[in-house]
Amino acid sequence: MGQKMANETIPKRIFANPAPSVFSNGQERSVAIHNAPQHVAIMANHVPSELLEAQTMLESQGIEINIIGKQGRVEAVTPSALAHYDPIITIGKMVQYCLCTGKPV
Repeated sequence: MGQKMANETIPKRIFANPAPSVFSNGQERSVAIHNAPQHVAIMANHVPSELLEAQTMLESQGIEINIIGKQGRVEAVTPSALAHYDPIITIGKMVQYCLCTGKPV
């Protein structure tokens, strides 16, 4: 190979998993699979108006929606707190926490 890859000159580092190991031990993973979500969490301190509208529409169809954050219930996020929900709507670091527990985000 005569050509070098464009990123070969970039220093490479391996970063530790950004989620605490308690989120990846697999003990709190949900095994229930539903045809449609029944329990949804919105985890955010500033919920966009579009999600609040979606909450109203989904609740009218019998889907439980909980807001976790300043506009809803404030609680520590742990694997057991995530276990109740089918999908979780969130952004930022919470995405890694959810993915490590096997939750759709």
